[in-house]
Amino acid sequence: MRLLPILLLAWAGAFCQDVRPQAGGPVPVDNGITPPKIAHTVSAAITDEAGTARLHGNVVLAVVVGANGFAEDVRILRSMGMGLDERAMEAVKSKRWWFTPGMKNGVPVPATATVEVNVGLSDVGWSLTRAEFDTPAGADRPVVQYAPYPSLSRLDEKHGTVTVSLDITREGLPENLRSETSSNPALENEAISIAQGWKFRPAKQDGNPIPVHCTLNFVVSNP
Repeated sequence: MRLLPILLLAWAGAFCQDVRPQAGGPVPVDNGITPPKIAHTVSAAITDEAGTARLHGNVVLAVVVGANGFAEDVRILRSMGMGLDERAMEAVKSKRWWFTPGMKNGVPVPATATVEVNVGLSDVGWSLTRAEFDTPAGADRPVVQYAPYPSLSRLDEKHGTVTVSLDITREGLPENLRSETSSNPALENEAISIAQGWKFRPAKQDGNPIPVHCTLNFVVSNP
């Protein structure tokens, strides 16, 4: 495996030009505002679970950048799961990450930006780009404990994506697996077979294991 570089993009938040900011709030970005720009970053750490599942991809965050160049508020626009969303937020909110603030008439002002963070472990062969658990409110979600992948040789011509849905039982086992979408139907059975071999710490509510539905987005490419 190799650690993916952090890919960071920031652009102006979408505000109507005739909207007036409340006192102390972020200034709407329009033709009179220079939007914030990323000046310094730190890597977002991965979680053990994401490493086990070979999860990698992009977390997209909406950020309010203060006049001092630091993130004042961060929220998730596009999630990855398995703790990587939280790790991306922690990195952006840290004092080791800062921006050139938005400017209006030569004066720094609070303004909005969108930040895309590429995080996780990249690998050849099969891997995961998103995990979504339909966990009830107040319950602890399932956690991947064991996620074996097949080896892939340089002679294997495999490229594509498959989205697999499944139910995770009270025992943490996958059942009712099916392919929801795929870029290549020939890959569907292998993706289902991969997910079939996974083991989870089951979801819990009020201390009791509960079944939970799950969606996994797989990708495969040649070594």
